[in-house]
Amino acid sequence: MKYIALLALTKIVPSYPHLVAEYESNILASADDPDLSIRMRALDLVSAMVSLFTFLYYLHSFVRHMQVNGDNLQSIVQRL
Repeated sequence: MKYIALLALTKIVPSYPHLVAEYESNILASADDPDLSIRMRALDLVSAMVSLFTFLYYLHSFVRHMQVNGDNLQSIVQRL
């Protein structure tokens, strides 16, 4: 069951990162599981989470520093 849950969470992390983040302690605990396949799925999920959260952090920083308004919104979206 853990394997399937971790696999499912890996699939939904791009769409629902806030839901996956609620299971952070379970995910990290699975990284110490005796079963190698569960450890690998947990590490895959952690990697996906870190990549996504890093991307979102930099995207947020980029948008925050730009002066977004109705006049330049379209050009900013095209750049992104």
